[in-house]
Amino acid sequence: MTTVNCKQQAVQRLTDSLNINIEINGAWCPPNREPIEFLTEKEHELKASFIEPYKVKIIPDRSTCKLGDWEERPYEMFVLAKLKNKNGYDALFMNTETGLFSLGWINEDGRAGIIGYASDSALAEWVD
Repeated sequence: MTTVNCKQQAVQRLTDSLNINIEINGAWCPPNREPIEFLTEKEHELKASFIEPYKVKIIPDRSTCKLGDWEERPYEMFVLAKLKNKNGYDALFMNTETGLFSLGWINEDGRAGIIGYASDSALAEWVD
């Protein structure tokens, strides 16, 4: 785990993560899809969703804490990618304390949250 202090470090961590061989990155694939094809599509989607990183504070709720190694306290996260959905955005976050990626959301009103899982693989988190 790596502390990430600035935008440049966050972008480098993201780039390094996406350089992991797509066949061994641990990303989920639907059973009716060819894994390499599906993950390649999702990698392109993630890259197309990159934004200029910015920091947010997220306080995981109890359900989030059950899915990962979280406490109910503020965490500083970089937002690295956003994809519009009907309620706001799906978002890829990076925990500045650990350098781990998490999938979450940003509502129309700007509130952010995470699902709870975290890993070294940006693609695995984006897919899940």
